[in-house]
Amino acid sequence: MIESAPPLTRLPTAATPLVGREHELAGLRSLLAWPDVRLVSVLGLGGVGKTRLALAVASELSGAFVGRVYFVPLASLRDPEFLISEVTRVLGLEGTGGALGLLAGFFSGGPALLVLDNLEHLLDAAAEFVADLLGAAPDLTILTTSRSPLRLSGEREFPLGPLALPGEGLGPEALGEVEAVRLFLDRARSVRPDFTLTQRNAGAVSRLVRRLDGLPLALELAAARLRLLSPEAMLPRLEHRLRLLTDGPRDLPVRQRTLRGTLDWSFDLLGEGERLVLVQLGCFVGGFSLEAAEAVVDPAEETDALEQLGSLVEKSLVSRVEGEVPRFFLLETVREYVLEKLEASGTATSVRERHLAYFLAFAEASVQGLRGPEQETWLEALDRERDNCRSALARAVEAGAAELALRFATALRWFWEFRGDLEEGRGALETALALSGDVAPELRARALNALGVFAWRQGALDTARTFVEEALSLRRAAGDWVGVGGSLRNLGVIARLQGNLVLSRTCHEEEIGIYRRLGDPLEVGYSLLNLGALAFAEGNLPAARSAFQEYLAVVTAAGDHHSLRAGLSNLGVVVRAEGDRVRARALHEEALAIARAHGHRQGIVNDLLSLAVLLLDDEDVEATEGYARQALTEARGIGDRLSAVQALNLLGDAARSRGDPATALAHRQEALVLARTCGDFENLVASLEGLAEAQLAAGQGAEAARLLGEAGARRHRTGQPATGPEAARLTGVLEGTRAQLDEAAFVAAWSDGWALGGGGTLGVPAPSPSQLPSSDRASGSRDILTDLTPRERDVLRLLSQGLTNLQISRSLDLSAHTVSGHIRSIFSKLDVTTRAAATRVALDRGLV
Repeated sequence: MIESAPPLTRLPTAATPLVGREHELAGLRSLLAWPDVRLVSVLGLGGVGKTRLALAVASELSGAFVGRVYFVPLASLRDPEFLISEVTRVLGLEGTGGALGLLAGFFSGGPALLVLDNLEHLLDAAAEFVADLLGAAPDLTILTTSRSPLRLSGEREFPLGPLALPGEGLGPEALGEVEAVRLFLDRARSVRPDFTLTQRNAGAVSRLVRRLDGLPLALELAAARLRLLSPEAMLPRLEHRLRLLTDGPRDLPVRQRTLRGTLDWSFDLLGEGERLVLVQLGCFVGGFSLEAAEAVVDPAEETDALEQLGSLVEKSLVSRVEGEVPRFFLLETVREYVLEKLEASGTATSVRERHLAYFLAFAEASVQGLRGPEQETWLEALDRERDNCRSALARAVEAGAAELALRFATALRWFWEFRGDLEEGRGALETALALSGDVAPELRARALNALGVFAWRQGALDTARTFVEEALSLRRAAGDWVGVGGSLRNLGVIARLQGNLVLSRTCHEEEIGIYRRLGDPLEVGYSLLNLGALAFAEGNLPAARSAFQEYLAVVTAAGDHHSLRAGLSNLGVVVRAEGDRVRARALHEEALAIARAHGHRQGIVNDLLSLAVLLLDDEDVEATEGYARQALTEARGIGDRLSAVQALNLLGDAARSRGDPATALAHRQEALVLARTCGDFENLVASLEGLAEAQLAAGQGAEAARLLGEAGARRHRTGQPATGPEAARLTGVLEGTRAQLDEAAFVAAWSDGWALGGGGTLGVPAPSPSQLPSSDRASGSRDILTDLTPRERDVLRLLSQGLTNLQISRSLDLSAHTVSGHIRSIFSKLDVTTRAAATRVALDRGLV
């Protein structure tokens, strides 16, 4: 019989309030209210707040259980044999008969809730005890907290993750509403009562809570450090967070006074196989797939990676992300801990070598994948594994493995290009090429060719040409005719962009001849695409249309839908130039329909942009904005920053056209911020000049002048002046800017921008006001040949006679490099971009 009865509701009083967790609290309370639910386990990593949530819900449910709510802490119990006696002791039960019978009698006579806190180290004994107790006490509901479930019939698992994290760029007010930040602020004020969020510290606090994964224990320990460190000062120290976060309250269990202590507790409870796998998973960055885990875990250890991974997920040390393909990740706090273990294990080198091998194979497989019908699938996979690829490539570079680094960087070339990561791609290729070691000429040539593409996309055309010419030389020497064709293609495009249309045609005609001999119809088609673009640049619209139509026939026969839409889009540009805007729109819409039908998201973006440009020219502002907004949404969805910049600039143009300068300014500002992250010359200069126009409309003449100065320096550095309508528009912005400022203020602001754009690194001072573009030049009201130096007039005369750069250099006893510089200067002064256009000017002025 029972000799004494305890009082009702035995719950400890929490020392601090529960912050956040409103959603979890409501969900757990609702779950425990279901009549058929008698066992609920709150599961999560140590320090995530399981005990605090269990106490809060138990307190709220006291009325529902008629005050019969009990709490039994079990973290300090070491011997599972004493589990039942520990529960009876805490409940204050004494009596004769077995302990289970004693507990069954105690919990009879009405609903009761028993909270068993921290069961992870007692799982086998706890499972047997809970099953027996629930069978013996039908009115009892049990709530447990643990890092692993009991695996009993009827058990409802309630996973508890970290607190919600803030997004980027939130101001103090919005930031203060985010759960993780709310907890940090609450605990911060316990050591610094005057601590508040301000514009100055909001960014640091936001980064701090994100770096700490929103883990409550980590946030509380970090808040305690505010006695000595500001959030800004704490951030760099988080590289070693396990050493930093060590100052927990003395009334907490020892294992929760430091972050390391909490993780040690979890690690020590793992089996040998679980520890082995967890430590090796530390090599992954940003998550991993099951396939990747199985490839990296040492097969010699004879451990089942799948089984151990499942166990680690169950024990909350590895998190699982739902999706079509399951994905796993470690919280950064856990990852730092296991990386220490990996370094200490002596196996770090071999683990990282397997990681490198797996992701190199993955990157190389993506090359074909990105050029086929599964392009979007591969892009999404590469997005997921971006951090792992970066880490593996860095490993190859650190090891001085030149061949592996070059294979990796050239394999990722297409991904970087698709995603607009030009700076990253160029940097990786340059770093890999700088490594010493024997590398096959074919591989070096492939890397140089890719590097040339990135350089040209960034506006460094002379540098790009140097890289591609070196690649071409290596490929010719090796007899790699497929590669020779590819380098000729790139060299032809670069020459066209530099205005050397003769060289461009020479390259493209040799390119198409090679692919015809090799019998590769698709490559022949791509060559036709470039010949069509060249003809368009020459002003030969019939030839451009013919090339694009032949290209369409080739790709249609091959069933290449992706290339078909590109051909239709290019043909639309030609037809638009011919004046048939209705037919042009129909072609662009047909291209868009094909892209949508085949899920070609990059094509969808490109065709939406083409339609937006077409309709802006037609002054259909509403339709322009509709297509541009769709393009922006799609571009953001696939991570295409270059297209997003174009869409934002089009939205800025449309807003200006409908008389909304404030919206135009906002779009232009966003475009420039994004353009600066890409490294693409064309988009950056367009954004600088577009924002200058918007700033001028807003009455901000000094800022407009700075932006124009920066754009001018960038154009000067790359030898790519504004031409045609673009030059006329730019001249109008310059003159409007001058009208808002006195001459000294204009020159000072322009010079600041010139320096920012890298003009100072050239050793070239900012132009004087008399050298800046003027409306006279744009309108052609004066003889523009008078701006040419005598030597430039000599070069133009020979150029107009059809001589190549090399022939001109021999005739005038100049270096080819000097001749190229003169031609760039001539093109700039004449506001032309092609040799044919320069020749027409020379003929019109009687120079030849």
